[in-house]
Amino acid sequence: MRLLLLLLLLPAFASAHPMSRDQWSLRHAMKLDAGGLTAVVVLEIPDQMVVDELKAAEAIAQAGVQAGTDKRSPSELRRDLVDAQRKEQWKLLGRGVSLTVNGKPVDVAFTPHDTPANGRAMSGFFLYIVSVKLPADHPALAGETVAAVLQDDAYPVPPMVFSALVKGGDDWLPTFDSSTAVFGDDRGSGLPDDPRSWSDDKSLRRLEAKWKRAAPAK
Repeated sequence: MRLLLLLLLLPAFASAHPMSRDQWSLRHAMKLDAGGLTAVVVLEIPDQMVVDELKAAEAIAQAGVQAGTDKRSPSELRRDLVDAQRKEQWKLLGRGVSLTVNGKPVDVAFTPHDTPANGRAMSGFFLYIVSVKLPADHPALAGETVAAVLQDDAYPVPPMVFSALVKGGDDWLPTFDSSTAVFGDDRGSGLPDDPRSWSDDKSLRRLEAKWKRAAPAK
């Protein structure tokens, strides 16, 4: 999990996706290792869109303050509006994502990932991250091979670019990554600031991956 998040997130502290600044983005990643199967989805929204939304919400709330029906201070009001906006984005993003393992839907919820970057602005975008983890002893991971599908139907309208990443670990070796069909052999580093790792191909909303259990060392 730590490696996956390093690959996905740390460069975002200094840079966001390198495509048009008017485009939203979705990054999808799955990793299977000794700790289990982790799936992560990262959404970027151009910061001005979020700022405008917050300003509109604040204007409506200020009407209640002026009327005396809302007793919050200006700082409390802004804090609550930002918190509500984050929760709404996490909810919408999580609702739009599903995980299937070995052909069966996994009944787990994608929830906000615990990192300081989540829900904050950086490099021209607000970043929202949801994730889910199946522990190594989950029944779906009991076999010698695992096939998983991460399907993302969130935010179908905004102009969107996509990136995808599949990783394994010492215990599990990746044998298939559907995003290769889009990116080909020169798929770049998979890091947020590498334009070779991005595409507007909507097929990347569905990330399919397969792994096989590594043979034990003799």
